[in-house]
Amino acid sequence: MKPPQRITPVPSPESEPKPSTATGSHLLAALVAGTDEMRSAACPVCYTEATAPPKAGGWVELRCAACGTEFIGTDGTPPPSPPPPKPKPKTYAMLPPVLLAPLPPPIPMTPMLPGVPGGLRLARCPMCSTLGDVRTSGRWATIRCSACATEYTAIEPTTHPPAAPLTADILRRNLDRWIESGSPDHWVTFRKGIWGELELTGLFESLMSSKYWPLDRSAVRTALLEATKRFRAAIVPPDPLRWKTAKKLKLPPMPRRLPPPPPAESWWGRVRNWFAGW
Repeated sequence: MKPPQRITPVPSPESEPKPSTATGSHLLAALVAGTDEMRSAACPVCYTEATAPPKAGGWVELRCAACGTEFIGTDGTPPPSPPPPKPKPKTYAMLPPVLLAPLPPPIPMTPMLPGVPGGLRLARCPMCSTLGDVRTSGRWATIRCSACATEYTAIEPTTHPPAAPLTADILRRNLDRWIESGSPDHWVTFRKGIWGELELTGLFESLMSSKYWPLDRSAVRTALLEATKRFRAAIVPPDPLRWKTAKKLKLPPMPRRLPPPPPAESWWGRVRNWFAGW
């Protein structure tokens, strides 16, 4: 009879020890040189050997492969100096805000009244419309109203000389220059001799900004009518009688005019003459 087998209990995942996650620079371990010139240090938690890089210095940051503890391996040399602090960004001092004095209220302005008899210069108050006497000379004068005590500035209006009247000689000269430039014929040809008041209004608007303005509108219309007559006279109307006769008699079409033969001196001319039968 066989003895009963012994059942080994299987530990649950909750009862298994979790790997240590202790980290920090306070955990130190001594670096020991091995036979193959490799240095290693024992983990201060689980005593597992951690190998240091070959060209590492006296203080090396290591990590245990078994429990994950991070520690520092040292060979007893003085620790390295800490890195220099990062330079602080430049800060500029903010200037205190400058408090400006409030601007004075604007002084109202009004023109002087022209054409006052006796050579007097008067101005009307812009607030209460009271007439004030301008006692100083010049184009500008500051007046205080006697009714509402409003201070305002009176300005003498500037008079411009009247423009020279347009004479018939100027209009005729501008019209001749416009016709000599060929603009009426070009304008009518572009519209194929068909135009109306809408197109004529657009032409006047473009002429106002040209070098030919001012122009007499009736003279411009007359020049366009003459250009239209010339354009329509140059068009040869088809002969309907000849077209009906040719269609009734069923005349053959006219032979197509062949292009002139190329010069026979060239090589291409000889080949083309040979194919064309010349």
